[in-house]
Amino acid sequence: NTYPIVTIGQQEWMGKNLRVKHYRNGDPIPSGGSQEIDLPKSGYYYAYNDDTSLVEDYGLLYNGYILKEERSVCPSGWTVPSEIQWRVLDMQLGMSWKEVNNRKNWYGYNEGGQLKETGTKYWRLPNVGATNESGFSMRAGGYRNMVQKSFKSLGEDAYFWTSTITEFGYNEPLIRRYSYNRAKTFQSAEHNRAFSIRCI
Repeated sequence: NTYPIVTIGQQEWMGKNLRVKHYRNGDPIPSGGSQEIDLPKSGYYYAYNDDTSLVEDYGLLYNGYILKEERSVCPSGWTVPSEIQWRVLDMQLGMSWKEVNNRKNWYGYNEGGQLKETGTKYWRLPNVGATNESGFSMRAGGYRNMVQKSFKSLGEDAYFWTSTITEFGYNEPLIRRYSYNRAKTFQSAEHNRAFSIRCI
């Protein structure tokens, strides 16, 4: 696969969502989807609604066990970003240090809008605040609910894994969420879902 690279401040990000089907060492990542019977206990990837035609535009979705693998899914020199690296991105888009460390779920002002691709091809109306002035070109790739075995939120929300594990609750990874009806940023901890990955 080839990916555009976007520089934001001092960071270099992939300009599209990850869509690898192998770990860095060449080992294959199992494919999940409608044929999946039980909750997997290892890394899996998913094409939204098992529709491979969507992969080029939205990338693949990965379950949380991918983050626990010693075999990286990102190419050499790249990694799944930590929550701190996402916060640095927030600040490079203009968010204050105080707001970056706000413990609210939805926080910030228009930083999410600066990351979202404009228009309504990849986002539902009204796609609030979308300017893509950062060049990040974020698209609403939705997610997979592993318990219900269903795909949701295509065109409505973009979800991204971080490599940071919470120190409370279920010891879950932190995630980032951006929505069609907000320009802000959402942070929470999740498990039993499959989300997008952007390497840094």
